[in-house]
Amino acid sequence: MPTIRSREVVDFYIGGGRNRSVRLAGLTYPHETVACTGHNPKTFVSVAFDEDTHFETGIGGTLSFSCVRQGKRDSTGNKHFDAADIVVKTTEGNYGIYLPSDMLPALPTATSLNRRIDQLAASIPVVLTGVVSTPKDTKLGAGPDGDRWEDVPVYFVPAFKANPQ
Repeated sequence: MPTIRSREVVDFYIGGGRNRSVRLAGLTYPHETVACTGHNPKTFVSVAFDEDTHFETGIGGTLSFSCVRQGKRDSTGNKHFDAADIVVKTTEGNYGIYLPSDMLPALPTATSLNRRIDQLAASIPVVLTGVVSTPKDTKLGAGPDGDRWEDVPVYFVPAFKANPQ
């Protein structure tokens, strides 16, 4: 009957049987943090579902609606959800679902990632290219055939931004 789609959304589906219809006799939920909507099965117009919502599926018919829990963002961008208890009342019995309190962490944006990359890049001295010379009279830098390398180019790959412009 209910499907928890995410921390925020729960979908409900009510189906009538082959020889029986099911009547929705209202929903209870905390209106400060949850809003439920669906379609009127006769007019197909979107309506709010609450304690006063009464629809019948008809024999073999269906009724579906969704409840969305509203969260509150804190100063760091995390989204906090209060616990919510949703009860769907039908002629076949009541169906309850409990959503515990939860938190959705803030996701970093490309702008914040670029800012962090810039901060890190500024804290490290970066050399883009350079040349390392080895003295001719040392064995340092000798190749496998005994030749000496005098000037060896060294390349450093510069860091790039997550969203270059």
